[in-house]
Amino acid sequence: MPIPAALRTRLPWLVLNLGTALGSATVLSFFENTIARVAVLAAFFPIVAGVSGSAGTQTLTITVRGLALGELSTRDGLRALSREMLIGLANGIAVGGLITLIALLWKGTPMLGVIVGLATLLNMIGAGVAGALVPMVMQLLRIDPALASPILVTTITDVCGYFFYLGLATLVLTRLI
Repeated sequence: MPIPAALRTRLPWLVLNLGTALGSATVLSFFENTIARVAVLAAFFPIVAGVSGSAGTQTLTITVRGLALGELSTRDGLRALSREMLIGLANGIAVGGLITLIALLWKGTPMLGVIVGLATLLNMIGAGVAGALVPMVMQLLRIDPALASPILVTTITDVCGYFFYLGLATLVLTRLI
């Protein structure tokens, strides 16, 4: 594909990504007081969002490949969605448990470990759902899922991850201080 055509195809999605990143920033700004009171929460932002984002990317890659190869159709959506929710749950239990242990050993605060682990578990389930659902919806809308899905799935995992993490931390704030 010539460079100008590639730019016309890709640049709008990157501009959309800039806009959606503001969604993550907005969620973070809702919890400024919590972050200010428990600054250690910031250390785990990349973990909660990053691990779940990777899980969402894995799911969407498999889904896009299945759609492209004809191994998966949008009619299989409910079955694929259920399957990816279960995989997200299993991955979330495993990775969330590890993160709980790491946070406990690293920072010595049991409640922080529970919050990070639980937020990761919830976000891994959401990542599975988003990773399966977004490419199928893009396919139905006749939008190339390979271009659109990564931006949307990343946004979903970031926004949900920050919301789960900081929301849970706010609920138990007195036990974190």
